[in-house]
Amino acid sequence: MSRLQTFLAKMELGAQQKRQLLDSISEFLEYGISMHAIFSELLPEMYPKGGVRFVIDDIFERISDGAYLSDALLPWFGKKVSATVKSGEASDSLYSALKIAAESTAKEASLLPIFANKLIYPIVAIMMSLVVIEMMKIKLFPSILTLLKSTPLPPNIANYLSYAKFMTGFGFILLALFILLIGIAITLVVHNYTGALRPSLDKLPIFAIYRKSAGAYLLGQLGFYFKSNILLDAALQNILDASPSRYVSMHCNKMMSNIEDGVSNVAYAFDTGLLDNSVMSVMKAMGKVNKIEDNCASYSILLTKEVVETVAKSGKLVGLILLFYGAMNIAWSIESMYATIGFVQTTLMS
Repeated sequence: MSRLQTFLAKMELGAQQKRQLLDSISEFLEYGISMHAIFSELLPEMYPKGGVRFVIDDIFERISDGAYLSDALLPWFGKKVSATVKSGEASDSLYSALKIAAESTAKEASLLPIFANKLIYPIVAIMMSLVVIEMMKIKLFPSILTLLKSTPLPPNIANYLSYAKFMTGFGFILLALFILLIGIAITLVVHNYTGALRPSLDKLPIFAIYRKSAGAYLLGQLGFYFKSNILLDAALQNILDASPSRYVSMHCNKMMSNIEDGVSNVAYAFDTGLLDNSVMSVMKAMGKVNKIEDNCASYSILLTKEVVETVAKSGKLVGLILLFYGAMNIAWSIESMYATIGFVQTTLMS
């Protein structure tokens, strides 16, 4: 497969297609159909052409060369899906693992639209404010500067004119690129930083959301292993073998260390700072009656729901900030327009 075909296939393989493929594979496996038949006959019939077909053919080629399904899925579905499927392969529960992977793909894919939907109107408002600023710059100020000739402008009008030139030039693009770079940097830190400052950073909003999401992922994985009658220490080792993020790996290692130190209640093994105190309190109560293994999956669903709600609230807050910024642009434009008219009248009359 050429690089261009790979790029186009990844562009076409959206969250919905990923979920459908994972669901289809799991259902075919439940019916007892071989992996070879699934990728050589059934899936090609469902997707006879296009980018998804390229993905199916590539996965089939990798499997035919001896790769595990989890490894064959990695280039297309990402690390988290591959790790979940690898867990299923290790515990002989591939069907369940594919179902979990399909559900998690759908949930994670829903976070971006939830966040983005809160920003549509504020972004439109900002663009409208920039249009107003551009009109002020090309219509009002040139004629004013012509009338005033060399008369210096008052600071408030001069500041607005400088701002208008910046924002309608390359300023807005530079600002957007700066925000993008900050976002990339934060993402890398959130996923990979595990130093001494991490517990403090986890109290910050973005880090707190990721911490809760990581907790949901880890509990979901453990719940899956517990259903397969795999003990906690072995389950944690399997998760580590699946190469999760450095952050999740850190908490897995802490849990294994807690187990080695000896715990009277299995819930204390989870006391690594990953889970909120409220969740830990419930788990400790469940641990006393040996019910943690039965409830990890439900805790995972609960935490995922909380993440979705938090992302929605965060999107609303960011939207309000952007809306305020757009409103301030328009208000400043109106104020500058009246100030400019007053200044021109005063100057011409003097």
